[in-house]
This record gives sequence, structure tokens and C-alpha cells, in this order.
Amino acid sequence: MSLEPARVRILRRQSIRPLTSNDIAAVAAVLERVFRSDRSAAPDRLADYVRRMCLDPPGYDPEIPSLVYEDAQGRIGGFLRVSVQRMIFDGRPIRMACSGPFATLPEARAKGAGVFLLRHFLGGPQDLSITDGANDQGRYLWEQLGGQTAHLHSLGWIRLLRPAAFASQYIGRKHPALRPVVSMSRPLSVLLDGAARSLLKNGMLRPARSTEKLVEEDLAPEAMAAAWPRLSARWRLHPDYGKSYLAWLLDEMSSVTSRGQLIGRQVRDSNGKLSGWYLYYLSPSRIAEVMQIVADESNENEIFASLLLDADRRGATAVQGRLEAWLIDPLYRNRCRSYHRAPTLALVHARRSEVTAAVHAGQAFLTRADGEWWTGFREQF
Repeated sequence: MSLEPARVRILRRQSIRPLTSNDIAAVAAVLERVFRSDRSAAPDRLADYVRRMCLDPPGYDPEIPSLVYEDAQGRIGGFLRVSVQRMIFDGRPIRMACSGPFATLPEARAKGAGVFLLRHFLGGPQDLSITDGANDQGRYLWEQLGGQTAHLHSLGWIRLLRPAAFASQYIGRKHPALRPVVSMSRPLSVLLDGAARSLLKNGMLRPARSTEKLVEEDLAPEAMAAAWPRLSARWRLHPDYGKSYLAWLLDEMSSVTSRGQLIGRQVRDSNGKLSGWYLYYLSPSRIAEVMQIVADESNENEIFASLLLDADRRGATAVQGRLEAWLIDPLYRNRCRSYHRAPTLALVHARRSEVTAAVHAGQAFLTRADGEWWTGFREQF
């Protein structure tokens, strides 16, 4: 009796590994399938986005790469973009990693790919992990893995400038069937806002003008970087901005045209000293979405007022942004009284409890420009 040699089949195990240039086409296919909208993305454009934002940014750190999920057959079924930013905490350098977008195919999701990707990311060598594009499901996963919700940064504020136009746009966005009616009523909205702005006194709708003699000018990354150590000194935790990073950031943000035109100005005081700057997108619906405000302590209210005046001159119906602790007084002084939950949640995870404590206590400078909310991923579709 002879025994036939047993046939041995080597089984692969699902794995999480760093994204490489060889994975770009497969990752683009995953993103296309998961986030497909009414129209398909151009493959070359989506692949270029993955390469540019994951492998080529100035803060790329091979120790904290973007991640892919590979199944037992060696197929890529999930992807997590990771960007790294140099930070300063209590005067010492640390690394912050920001996640998003996060995509898994249905068959990979059923095998726990999303949990594996997130666990691997949060277990990386970075000192602080954040995301500001999370939904409730993402929040649940982060908190199950030791993360926390940054409640302060999950709130938003709004300053109405042209309430009738804002209301009509809001109705059209929430109820697409009513858009023809909203479009026809647009001239009436303009008349109502004009009348209201003429009749209401004490700056109810029109932003108040600053009493300080401030000079606004175009953003200059070199000047911004030079002033940043002085402007950021009051926060325990803040980005370590340099000229090259700021130039890259402004260039990338300007290319995200789906959010509207990126508008930014830097502000000098009467002595010529750079006192701060502001950045916002003026969306196609004429809403100013604030990405970042920087101000020295002596000119907080004036720089915030400059932002409102600039948006008002450009015909914005409202200015809105994410709440930051130091903005509370300027918001109050400038009649930004309507607060709401931001459309996406901010989440944090840190190796040291004092880092997350600084975020929760409002001792951290973390804006939308430092997260993933602004990135042009959706624009690729």
C-alpha cells in the first residue's frame, strides 16, 4: 500500500502594511468603488492625488506611512491615508499624525479590515493622532481603541451676514426638489437682505469696523513662518510651521476648487509687525468656511473683525467655522451667537495623557488647516 504525498497549501494571512508606489492604482480603485458618486473619477487624477498627498508631501515620514489592508489572496481591500506634521508640545518637538480618508471594500469590511487599519495606525510611533472628518461610526471605533472625542473642536459657530439668502440656500441644499422655487426667489432674498441691513442698527448684520489701524496684505509664507514662533508661544501644543510647509499647504489648499476660492490675508499692526492672518474658502453657495485664524493676543478681536469684513465685501451670506477656545471672546464681540455641532467630529489619541489634556483644555492650536477636512479628496470624483 502506497501513500500519496500530502498536498500542502500555504495560506496567506490578511495584513496591514505601508502604502508603496506600486499600490497606487489598486488604492485608487478602492477609493473609486467606495466613494463613487454620480460620476466616476478620472483614474489618472485619483492616482495622482494618492501619490501627491500620501507619498510626496513635505512632512512625509517613512515611520508613519499611509496604510493598506491586504487580504489572504494578496488583494488590496482597504486604505487609510496618513499625513504627518511636526508639532511643539511644552517647547519640545513631537509628531502628529492625521488620518483620512478611510476606505474599505465591503468584503474586506466584513473581515474587520477597518478595525485592523485603525488599530495599526493608532499603535504607530506618533505622539498624537487626530482626525477631523469623522462620523459617529468612526467615533465609536476610535473610542473603542482608546481615542477620545475632542468636544470643543466638534462644535461650530456661524455669523449671519445675509440671512434671507443663507436661508434660501440652506433650504435648496436640504430639499433638492425645492431648488427651482429657491432659484426663482433669489431676487426677493436680495431685496430682503438689503432692507434688513439698512434698517437694523448696531452692527446686527453688517460687521463692525476695527478701530485699530491694521494693514492687510497677501499671504507670504516666509513672513508667516518668521512670525509664527512669537504668535504661537501662548499655546502648549501647536504646529511647527516652516516656510516650505506653509507654501505647500497654501498651494494644496488653493487647488481644492470644489470648496470654492481660497482667500487669505495677513495683517500687520500700525508698527508694521505681523499680527496674524486668516484663511477661508468662499464656497459656490457664498458661505465663508473658515480654515484658520491666527492672531496675537492684543489684536484677536480686530483680526477676527477683519475676516468678517472681508467676507462681507465679497458677498458672503454667512461666515462659519470650528470652535476654538481662544475665539470665544471675539465670537461674542462680533455677534457670532449661533453655535451648532460641526458636520464632522474631531477625534484625538495620544501616548501621553497630558497631550490630550492640553487639547481638551483649549491649550492647543489645532485648526481645520491642520487636519484632513479641507483636503481635495472629494474633488477627484
